[in-house]
Amino acid sequence: MTDMLTPDYTRNMRILGHSDQGGRADGIQIMVSGGYAYVGHVFNNGFSVIDVRDPRSPRFLRHIPQPEGTWSQHLQTHGDLLIVNNMCDMLRVETSGAFDPGDYYKGSVADKVEIGGAGRKEPFLLPFTRAIVPTVDLAAGRIIADPPDGLD
Repeated sequence: MTDMLTPDYTRNMRILGHSDQGGRADGIQIMVSGGYAYVGHVFNNGFSVIDVRDPRSPRFLRHIPQPEGTWSQHLQTHGDLLIVNNMCDMLRVETSGAFDPGDYYKGSVADKVEIGGAGRKEPFLLPFTRAIVPTVDLAAGRIIADPPDGLD
């Protein structure tokens, strides 16, 4: 281990290993599940997967890019399910003038889900309520949404 990894101050902690996250130093959130660390990035467009089953020797596996114009700073795991929140890249929007960034964040992000897929030109945000999303079955890995008329 190098001096670079010696913290200025620790209490009841010690460094066991180090990963350079595939050369991406902007890891903002880490979720660990099943021996793998999922690291969200703000500036490197996506998230990384690191094998941490041997914490003394973590191994970078791959970087998964996000759609253009988004960042994935929020990740969540539940069992073998990984949820990646592809949020609008506000650093690009604020300088492009494409739309008002304040409108994007009105209300709670937890109350919306982005819908996209085959035949769609643009994804849209759908309110995440029981009336519109009546079935959330994490054990089966499925969510059923019933968008109101005009959105689907």
